[in-house]
Formats: sequence, C-alpha cells, structure tokens
Amino acid sequence: DDIKKLKVLASITDEILKESFNEIKEYQTEIEIAQNTKKIMRKYMDNIKEKYNIIDYNLAWDICPIVLVGKNLKKGGHALSTDNKIVPGDTIYFDFGIKAVYKDGAILYTDMQRMGYLLKKNEKHAPDDVERVFKTLVSSIECGIKNMKQGIKAYKIDEIVRGKILKAGYPDYPHATGHPVGKEVHASGALISPKQSKRANLKLVENGVYTLEPRINIENGGSIEEMILITKNGAIPLCNIQKELYLI
Repeated sequence: DDIKKLKVLASITDEILKESFNEIKEYQTEIEIAQNTKKIMRKYMDNIKEKYNIIDYNLAWDICPIVLVGKNLKKGGHALSTDNKIVPGDTIYFDFGIKAVYKDGAILYTDMQRMGYLLKKNEKHAPDDVERVFKTLVSSIECGIKNMKQGIKAYKIDEIVRGKILKAGYPDYPHATGHPVGKEVHASGALISPKQSKRANLKLVENGVYTLEPRINIENGGSIEEMILITKNGAIPLCNIQKELYLI
C-alpha cells in the first residue's frame, strides 16, 4: 500500500515541478521561483488530496524547495536559494519533495530534482556544453538503475554512478549518490555513497525505495534526482524519469 501511494505521490511531485518550469520568467530570483513552486504545490495538492485520501501535506524539509541558478550550481546540494537572478543562458535546478499524511495514518515523503535551461534570444535548444552536462547525468542514472538489485552493496552503485561523472571529466560531488526515502525524506538503511561509510556497506533491499542524485558541480552545471524501487527482478523508477532538458 505504501509503495502504491509513493508512486502516485512521486508522479504528483513530478507534475508540480513541470508546472514550476513552465512558469519561470527571466530575471526572477531563486527565492521568487521557489516561492512560486510552493504556491503551485498548495493549489495542486488542495485539488487532489481528497481523491487520494490525503488529510494533510507539507514541504518535505525546512528549506524545500531548493532552487539554484547559473553560477550557484557550483554550491552543491542543500544550499539556500538566494536573490541571484536567472538570466538567459543559465541552467537551473529544483530540489523538491512533498510530505503527505494519509487517512490510514501513513506518512510518506518524496524527494526529486529536475534540471532546465533558460534559452537566449534566437536559441532553439541548449548549447552543447549544457546538453553534455544533462546527458551525462541521465546516462549515469540509467547505469545506476540497470545495476540496482536486492542484495547488492550500496557503495557499488555509488561507484558506477559517480564513476560516470568523473569519467566524463567533471569534478566529484561532495555528497552521497543516493539515500533511502519514503518513511522519511532521508530514511535509515543503505546509503549509496563511497565505501568508507558504514551504511554504504549495507545491501539494497527488496521493496526499498532509494534516490539516485548525481551532480555536476560546476557553474551552469546541474543535478537530477530520481526515486527508484527495488523489486525481485531489479529496479524501476517510481515515476517517469527526466530524459529531456526543460527549456524555458
């Protein structure tokens, strides 16, 4: 039942992020964009919560959503949004999640990231360096998903995903590649991180849900985060994964 709820909640999270990208205007600040996402969430959740037996909802963590633009993409995860304005030629990413309380007492969390690009005048698509960042992130996540299965030690997935980023010539990122999510936004269990962590030596478990969130930690870089379910036969995303860069 919890997995069914999480699948729906992940799809809702994805839809809110899509609408957030659609409403971005050039020269908005990171804070203004984040505030608008909160408004979109409230409107969306108020319309659907009764349908899905949700009695209360909130943002998944205190500084959610995190919005970073252009030069601030170099700051890394869990950085605060600022008055930095998005200008044509900037990449942008959201780190966003929902906490939902259900009538049956379940409390569940999502945690997802999406990446976009604000087109310059006369641009029809993102420049090659931005597309390369995006495609490297997508490829690393897809490789991670292919190798995730019950019983594998978490650090092995970190090595695969992080290795794709490093092999492409980008700098390392100073955080785990993924974590358990569902009962908490950062739940207990196997941490998909370098081998030095004790939790990275724990095994992925069937019916566990884990994020994959590689980052390209440069100015105008990016980050994508997907929620992945471990099944008897491998791993599947909880909702549609991002395969196309959002163009604004």
